[in-house]
Amino acid sequence: MNKGMIFQGQSLMDKTIEATGNVELSFETALLNGVSVTESFAVGQEVLFPAVERKAIVGLFNSKNRPASEFLNDDYGFNEPLGIGTMVIGSTFIVG
Repeated sequence: MNKGMIFQGQSLMDKTIEATGNVELSFETALLNGVSVTESFAVGQEVLFPAVERKAIVGLFNSKNRPASEFLNDDYGFNEPLGIGTMVIGSTFIVG
């Protein structure tokens, strides 16, 4: 069993691939840590991982090359309210 630290933008699957070389171990990693596979983690949080399974894949990653694919709606403005009460003429409401 190994320990690893979560970095900015990493999901559990990203960190599992980096630490073990096998994304299929994400479910085992979630069980080891008592969390959901889709749970967001805090930067710097320590996570337990099963043993390294594919050393060639683990060898691809280093401090400047880490998988980080976590998607947060807040980063992309998808939570902006839309509707009549929030429309602005010339911006979100175009008069034709």
